[in-house]
Amino acid sequence: TVHEAFHIASTGRPGPVLIDITKDVLQGQAHYAPVGEIHLPGYKVVTDGHAGQIRRAAQMMWEAKRPLVYGGGVSLAPNEQGTPQPGISGSTGDLTNFAPVGSSNVVLLGELPVGASVETEQQFVVNVSTVPGAYPLKVSLVYTAPGGTRAVDDQLITLLVYALPQLEVSFYRDPGMFYNGMMTALPIQITNLSRKTTVLGNMTVSSENADLQNNTSLVGTLDPGGYFTWDVMYTPFGEGPTKIHVSINYTDDFNQLRVYETALEIEVQPPMEIPQEPLPGEGEMPVEPEQPVGFWAKIWNVIKGFLGIGTGSSTEQPVEVPMEEGSKNVP
Repeated sequence: TVHEAFHIASTGRPGPVLIDITKDVLQGQAHYAPVGEIHLPGYKVVTDGHAGQIRRAAQMMWEAKRPLVYGGGVSLAPNEQGTPQPGISGSTGDLTNFAPVGSSNVVLLGELPVGASVETEQQFVVNVSTVPGAYPLKVSLVYTAPGGTRAVDDQLITLLVYALPQLEVSFYRDPGMFYNGMMTALPIQITNLSRKTTVLGNMTVSSENADLQNNTSLVGTLDPGGYFTWDVMYTPFGEGPTKIHVSINYTDDFNQLRVYETALEIEVQPPMEIPQEPLPGEGEMPVEPEQPVGFWAKIWNVIKGFLGIGTGSSTEQPVEVPMEEGSKNVP
């Protein structure tokens, strides 16, 4: 009996086979005897397709409205209630982790001609308690089978849930003014805004038409609310609005390498004008250099000074001497 059951289950159209065995037989012991070829009266496996049945199936699909061909076989569940109602019980899908946004979870596709296709979209929001991973989502297709019977075909799709890093990239202090051609420090700060620890890789800062130094660094692990600061030397070669691009490498929940990208906007001013101070002596009257005084010239100057010749200024101011009463002032 067991050999016959395995033969039926593995030949023809494979499927489950029920065997009813009594309790005493299950608890007993027996010797295994291999069985060769099995012959079951009335059981004949048909391997060639029946031409008439194939034509009949093709005619049924031609006459059906909104047909669906499922390769490998499909089980049709009659639906006497017609179109499912919106909500969790509408499509018999599990909406514990996902919920439709903006519309119902029931979408009317309308009549679909033979060979045609239709596309539809459904927005979902992920529950905050859902952990990252792969989740199956059940999709039920309701259509009219030949003979007017409403049928439901259930399909499964897989949705991947990622936990993207929630980061804030900003300046941890006022960087001041940026001038064309002048080197300035970019005080960049990365803050982890999520409720869990985030592991980040290398961070790279770039900008067009500019020279950057010390623009690559490893961030590492950031606790919730933690931050990472970094100073990048930035020299712009243009004026006007400029974007500072920041890219951070990290590994997602499926061990795939991803890049977090954002940009900071700054304003670059024209080159700063530095006033030029005049050189010492610039703009003054030229002064003739003093000639060195020889030995005899020094002797002659001493004699003239002793005799009072050629000394003092050319214009002498008269000196008033107080006179006693009754005396006469003689020039």
